[in-house]
Amino acid sequence: MAARQKSRHGKGSSQKKKRVLPYGDKPRTSSKLTGSAKKPFKFLDHPADVGFVAHGKTLPETFAAAAQALCDFGWELKNVQPRQQMEIRARAATLEDLLYSWLSEILFLTDAEQWVFRRFQVHEVREQSEKEKEGTERLTAEAQSARRKSSDESAAADSSPPLNSASSPVAHATGEGLTAWEIRATAQGEKFNPARHRSRTYIKAATYHQLSIKKTPRGWQATVFLDV
Repeated sequence: MAARQKSRHGKGSSQKKKRVLPYGDKPRTSSKLTGSAKKPFKFLDHPADVGFVAHGKTLPETFAAAAQALCDFGWELKNVQPRQQMEIRARAATLEDLLYSWLSEILFLTDAEQWVFRRFQVHEVREQSEKEKEGTERLTAEAQSARRKSSDESAAADSSPPLNSASSPVAHATGEGLTAWEIRATAQGEKFNPARHRSRTYIKAATYHQLSIKKTPRGWQATVFLDV
């Protein structure tokens, strides 16, 4: 999310010409916070927050519905053409963290790169196998050993690869050492065009406030609140 904050408050923000974003400036009124019966999500009417509940028979369906709800809150989907597609992947320690990371990736693309999406196809949402978890634990142990070895051999640091290099086990463990869940998906849409796309609400971020994803008798249900 640091990258998103930089894109909003960085050097370019001081210019007089206001940047056009694929969102509106104000949240929709509570009278519009209603989901269609045909949609796999519904918006929540709350006096202080805005959010939605998404559902599906499977985890991939639920994550796709959550992404669609997020986009439907930011702009009108009917005017977005699925001209291009982009692969999106995310990894996290827990299923709730994965949902947060998934939505944050989408927001980054819409904010920093001016994408608007209409459809999402989630190919898989999966938890690591026991064998993969064992490999992660081994990698983490290697990273800890590498750190200790580096401190003991500081005199040779100039001739050794830096700990954050791509070949270092520390670098791999930093990116994947705490991973237990991952999502692989494809988003379809196009770059934002103010002449065709009607914006709704500027979404700053997904939040952890009451964030949940749980199994239900009909499948899965995700609850998300947004910072607007």
